[in-house]
Formats: sequence, structure tokens, C-alpha cells
Amino acid sequence: MTYKGVVPAQTDTLPKENCMNKKFIAFALVLLIVVGGLFAAEVSLPDAKYAYLVGNIGKYLEHGFDDVQDDSVQYQSSINVPNALNAAGVSFTYRYRTNYTEALSILMDITDFIHDNEIDSIAIGSVTRGTGATPFEKVGDKYKITQTSGDGVISESIKINVKPEAFDEEDEVPGKYTSTVTVTVDTV
Repeated sequence: MTYKGVVPAQTDTLPKENCMNKKFIAFALVLLIVVGGLFAAEVSLPDAKYAYLVGNIGKYLEHGFDDVQDDSVQYQSSINVPNALNAAGVSFTYRYRTNYTEALSILMDITDFIHDNEIDSIAIGSVTRGTGATPFEKVGDKYKITQTSGDGVISESIKINVKPEAFDEEDEVPGKYTSTVTVTVDTV
């Protein structure tokens, strides 16, 4: 008997070999996933990175030297100025920025050029400021770089020129000579 609208049950028309292939493929996929996990490289995450946000409430004073090779690098606590014993001398820049409400006095001390043997030396010939030959004011044995008034935010850069006293190279002990510039800040 035949009923209209009823679909007869479908039978699997694939041979039994194809059923075995399906099972084998499924097994191979499971095995591949498991084995793939065994050989997966362990991922190490990078260390954390930090940004320090710094601000001042109250008084601040930033001061230091510009790098002689790259003057965009400022407020360095120390620098090396090469070829300082040439007859023309050398120049470098000191700068400061402050909001101190008290007046500040910024002084500079400079030693003669001392040989590494700590015995021989070459005297300082002149210490001037700016592009001209304007001498620094002396305060005792130090040079007065500037004195702030304590009015608001103040910043300034000062070009410092140091020239050795004239000397005859043949009369001097060969070797390295160093002059040390020390800048100090005091309230007035």
C-alpha cells in the first residue's frame, strides 16, 4: 500500500567501506588536534611597561647642562666637553627653570686644568658669557651665573666660554688635563 505525501525511509546506499573511511577521518582529526596541542609553543607574554607621570605642587628647580653633541638633551647633571685645551677655548650651555618665590643665586666654580698626575696644571685664562667676551661677575672665588628675583616661572640658558691661559705645548707634560665646573644654587 502506498500513502500519498509520505516519503519512504531512506536507506544508506553507501557501501560499508565508506563508513569505515568516515570513522577513520574523524579519528585522524581528533588525533591531529590532540598531538598538535602537545607540540604547540609556549607563549610568553612580554613584561609590563610603565609610564611615570610626574608633577610638582610647590617649588621646583631644574638645572643642568645641555649635551654638547645634541643640545636638545637638556638639564644634564654632568657633561664632557672635548678639546678644551685649544687656544680658542670651548663653549657649553647651562640652563635652569624654576618657580621659586625666593630669590636664588646661581654660582659657578671652575678649577684649573689638572693633569692626571695631579701635579701639573694649566691655568684658566678667561671665563665669559654669551657670544661676546662679557666676563662673569665674581663673588669671592666663584663666578655669578645669575640671580633670580623669585617672580613666577623663570627660565634662562647661559652660554659659558672657557679659555685656557696661553701655554707652550712643548713645555707641558703630555697627557690628559681636566678642568671641573661646579654649579651651586643658594637662596639669597
